[in-house]
Amino acid sequence: MIVFLLLFGAPVARAQEKPAAAPPETQNFSSSNVQVLYGWTFKEPGLSLDVPKNIFTFENTAAWSWGSSYLFVDILRSWTAADANAKEVYGEWTSDAEMVTSLMRTQ
Repeated sequence: MIVFLLLFGAPVARAQEKPAAAPPETQNFSSSNVQVLYGWTFKEPGLSLDVPKNIFTFENTAAWSWGSSYLFVDILRSWTAADANAKEVYGEWTSDAEMVTSLMRTQ
């Protein structure tokens, strides 16, 4: 009777073991934002008057299994003849893509 339990007890114990966990996956996401701001007390070099301006901002951040990126663009629009209704554009983009690592994983 003891031999019977030993022979059949081992496979049952192995069947109850948990399988190895799958490697964690990177969650993909993307988020965008648009803002429109207005102010009337901006200062400009060479002007003693307050300058009214609109600021339009677009930004995006995203992440994938191969990396992530962030982008923003600001467009400033002046509303006074004192600075000839000036327009300015400024933006930045950054990325930390891991292309080599991703290519190695697919092979």
